[in-house]
Amino acid sequence: MPIFIHLQIVFPYFLPVLLNIQTATFLHIFLFMDEVLKSLFSLN
Repeated sequence: MPIFIHLQIVFPYFLPVLLNIQTATFLHIFLFMDEVLKSLFSLN
């Protein structure tokens, strides 16, 4: 099947992209939380 072969070729290149998106999202949330904590501590 041509579709199956296409997935076999594309998927290994697509997987690191998914992992990078996950890592970037995690870092974004982490930095956002850091900013929130800083603002909370500065208010007290």
